[in-house]
Amino acid sequence: MLPVETTLEFVMGQMAIARTGSQPLKALSSAGQQAALKAFKWTKVSMFSAKELKQARLAFIDGHPELAEQPKELARAMKADGLYTDITELHVIVKQIGRLKGLAG
Repeated sequence: MLPVETTLEFVMGQMAIARTGSQPLKALSSAGQQAALKAFKWTKVSMFSAKELKQARLAFIDGHPELAEQPKELARAMKADGLYTDITELHVIVKQIGRLKGLAG
């Protein structure tokens, strides 16, 4: 994996900060800001606060008792439902399911 300083997002952000002396978003006009926000892929995960996301995940687990003994299948279902990003690996979700079940129980 490349260092953060070599990613396009980092370089573009640094250029915008250098140009505006502030937040990169302020380099855009109001219309540019609206266009950027419309172009962003709003996933289910990005629409929740951390607390809301945890509650949604717990509700999903509670709502699918048939998957209680199948953590990998539960992880796949939660990912398919948008409760995790596309890049989140299943083993990470399975591990978190164990912690979430501990909170619920």
